[in-house]
Amino acid sequence: MSSDTATTELRIRLCIPEPRRNEPIIYTLITEYQLQVNIAAATMGANGIGEGWFDLSLAGPSDRIEEAIAFLRTNGLEVWTESEPTDW
Repeated sequence: MSSDTATTELRIRLCIPEPRRNEPIIYTLITEYQLQVNIAAATMGANGIGEGWFDLSLAGPSDRIEEAIAFLRTNGLEVWTESEPTDW
C-alpha cells in the first residue's frame, strides 16, 4: 500500500443493481476507505424497482480511491471513471 496522503479527486459513475440496492455501498466508501463522497447525480427506478445509477465525486488519498474502486469492481458493481471512454 502506498503512503500517498495528498488529496485527489476522481469522478466516477456507479451502477448498483437492484439485488444490491439495500447494501451500504456509499457508506462503505466513506467509513472503510475514509473518502469524501459527493453525489452529483442519481437515478433510481420508480418505487425502488430496478438498478440505481450514481455520478459520484470521490476525494481522498489516491491509494484509497484506487482501493475503493477495486472493492466496487470486486463486488460485481459496474464502475466507470472519468478517464475511461463513456457518454458522460
